[in-house]
Amino acid sequence: MTDKPLPSLLERIRTARSVQAVRAAERELLRRIRSGSGTPVIELETAHFFFRSEDDVSVSVSGDWNRWQADKQRLVRLHPRSVLLHTEQDFPIDAALPYRLIVDGESVLDPMNQRILPGPLGTNSFFSMPAYPGVPYWHLSENDVPRGRLIELYAEGNASVSGRVVGIYIPHDHEPNGTERFLYVNDGAEAISIGRFNTVLDNIYRFEPFTPNTIVVFVPPVDRHGEYMMNPDFARWFANDLTKQVEKRLNVTSRASLRTIQGASLGGLFAAFVGLQHSNRFRNIVSQSPSFWVDDFSIVRQFERTKRLPLRWYLHTGTISDGRTEARKMLQVLRAKGNDVCYRETSESHNWANWAGQYAAIVRWIGK
Repeated sequence: MTDKPLPSLLERIRTARSVQAVRAAERELLRRIRSGSGTPVIELETAHFFFRSEDDVSVSVSGDWNRWQADKQRLVRLHPRSVLLHTEQDFPIDAALPYRLIVDGESVLDPMNQRILPGPLGTNSFFSMPAYPGVPYWHLSENDVPRGRLIELYAEGNASVSGRVVGIYIPHDHEPNGTERFLYVNDGAEAISIGRFNTVLDNIYRFEPFTPNTIVVFVPPVDRHGEYMMNPDFARWFANDLTKQVEKRLNVTSRASLRTIQGASLGGLFAAFVGLQHSNRFRNIVSQSPSFWVDDFSIVRQFERTKRLPLRWYLHTGTISDGRTEARKMLQVLRAKGNDVCYRETSESHNWANWAGQYAAIVRWIGK
């Protein structure tokens, strides 16, 4: 038997004339929630959020689409005798977003949703719409997927920059020889622990074996804002000292055309800044959800004033409370200069699932 559209079931609860009728409709609704993927319940482009409580509580839903405002979108009790509160919101059919519930002023995970998304500021509930493609290769597809090597290097700092431990990923059964690509990843520790970048790499080399080998250097910040906010000392150390130390550790010598720097948010701003300042060391720039708004878009103006640099670009942004305005401003400048730009927009927001969803495509792009 096919379930009736959810709005008709909600209307049954709202217009019920007895407690028994309310309870019967609630049982049907809760059965539908349990038999599916929990809440929110998705029908076409609409997400229905629910909260169950017999008490007189104030509940709202907070997410990227309403800029995490605590009282922006309240849940309303379906019937004076109902235990269910509800609100609904339309989203793009391929969207995926994190959110939390605000219950009597306290931010909590949705108790009827088992899907969560870790982030640097904590864990949130997570949902996806019917056409969401997911994150390619985010999980090991087979138990026998060969693992790449992940080795550590303590990269020495200098008078202006702190030293730090970086992780170096080397594809399975590959010995560095100087012909492979190098990808330097900002926020490197989170790219592994939250973005699962190393798992994506293991899978792509297992299932797309003709992908050119890329050595990935995961670089953590020590002072994230101080380093990523277009710090010329850190950019100089990154482009020169760090790359030389990595290549010395691997006993290879690479070149600018084989080096890529990637980052998201402030890391995406810094990746662009390194390209601006050191195109002799990095010729490939990946900026995701870029914080080009810093200093009133000064990075965009600098590229506009500078003669065309020999850079390839991969620009990516979500479309929901993310860096679309910033990315489009830079895209316009780069295309006017004649740069090679791969531009992507996704119906997502400022989070690791969005960024990780591009990792496989970025590795393919690097190999072109």
